[in-house]
Amino acid sequence: MTKEMIINSSIPENIRAAIVVEGRLHQYFEESQDIHRTKGNVYLGRVASVRPSLDACFVDYGEKKHGLLPVGNVVEHFRLSKQGKHIQEVVRPGMNLIVQVEKEPEAAKGARLTTNVSIAGRLLVLMPYSSTVGVSKKVKDEKLRKQARQLVESLPHPKSVGLIVRTVGVGETKRMLLRDMNYLTRLWKEITRRAHQNSRPCLLYAEPDMVTRMLRDYFDTDVEKVWIDQQWALENARRFFKLYAPRHMARLKLYEGAVPIFSHFDLERQIDQIYQRSVELLSGGSIVIEPTEALVSIDVNSGRMSEKSDLEQTAFQTNLEAADEIARQLRLRNLGGIIVIDFIDMEKASHRREVERRLRMAMSRDRARHRVGPISKFGLCTVTRQRLELPLRLIGFQKCSCCEGTGLQRSGESAAARLLREMDKALAEGNLSKMIVNAGTELANRLNNQFRKRLVEMEITKGVSIRIEADAALAADEFRISTERLPEEQRAFEEGAETPRRDDVEEQPNGNTSFDAQHRRKKRR
Repeated sequence: MTKEMIINSSIPENIRAAIVVEGRLHQYFEESQDIHRTKGNVYLGRVASVRPSLDACFVDYGEKKHGLLPVGNVVEHFRLSKQGKHIQEVVRPGMNLIVQVEKEPEAAKGARLTTNVSIAGRLLVLMPYSSTVGVSKKVKDEKLRKQARQLVESLPHPKSVGLIVRTVGVGETKRMLLRDMNYLTRLWKEITRRAHQNSRPCLLYAEPDMVTRMLRDYFDTDVEKVWIDQQWALENARRFFKLYAPRHMARLKLYEGAVPIFSHFDLERQIDQIYQRSVELLSGGSIVIEPTEALVSIDVNSGRMSEKSDLEQTAFQTNLEAADEIARQLRLRNLGGIIVIDFIDMEKASHRREVERRLRMAMSRDRARHRVGPISKFGLCTVTRQRLELPLRLIGFQKCSCCEGTGLQRSGESAAARLLREMDKALAEGNLSKMIVNAGTELANRLNNQFRKRLVEMEITKGVSIRIEADAALAADEFRISTERLPEEQRAFEEGAETPRRDDVEEQPNGNTSFDAQHRRKKRR
């Protein structure tokens, strides 16, 4: 099975990376300068307010929004009372803490913080406020786990500091583990030195650039080649490999083709599919993915397979295929939190258990912590997944200014009715001489044609000149209303004037209407 890492760094402001297995996109990452990434960063923070109702406090850590620090994330080192169970017993406003961003801020929510800091190296994770020594849970072989644990326990480190062997560190030599531990220890000393030198909230440590993070977190012995398309990025990678993987230096390759690197590996088409709402399955079915603020909903549809006679078997086969693709899409899209999957209904309990098993097996290839629940008799399955990165939909995309992210727009009839109601509301204020309405082209045409009679009546009854103008810069259901008021003298003069008859109104060829100038002159006389 060929596994390769592809890094596209031709535009430094927007770096992309992909892990490809047998030519198929397995994982995808993108980092843009427009997105301020904070997860994993360590800050000196100050408790801004304590909220007993949340059993948490808000911490000013130097960013725009304060972060949330739950009581369970306050380690003993920072607690005012070792026996305290509630937030008001363990912290107070104004006290300084060293905090790490556990979860990126999203929408209206601030970041989630922790004081249980963990600094990741290539082979080890240093936990300065924990005495835990262990091995990554992803390593299932008990013999390997025992060997790795014994090796890391033999390293000369303070017993008050915790060390976790990462998956890639299992099987490494004591010399390599010691080198990684010494690097992490020096890094932590530098972080604490900066914390003691500062009294205000500030950044103490930032996670490395994307190329370095990719090599640190995703390169393993299964990766046969690492393709990089820029010399500067290749040099960064070589420096990293020289320190942490000197035996694998030959796997670094510079891509020098004329065709862009992602196009050469046929990745652009596969990446475009990540942003689609619906994903087609080879069998003819599909899955529809709908992220919301509360959760991610995934619906499995049978599609063309529903034409087959055995509906139970059709549902079973489609769900099996969907389970594999759902696990892949969660990785590719960086979706996390609560995920609710609506599988096609299956009558047989054995089929439901088999689909569960298939989903768990597909999810086992995921680095993120996750939990797969049972499938109910209604076909619903709940999955929780750790967010390792920002969801891709938040990188390089912004909320649509027309629909505010709903994906919906008013129909022509509804938009016209809404505009007419807003015009009535503005006219009700009275004492207007002119109303100009700028609307999207389609909406303006609809008013000037379908609702021309209504506009004429509005002009007659309110004594106002109304002009509808098309503005191509506005969305199909968007409009702006501007008005002009009568001068004080004219308003006083016309207060007792009679309402003009329909015969006194002149219709213009373009559908606009205006009062006859002669009628106005008669009124003033």
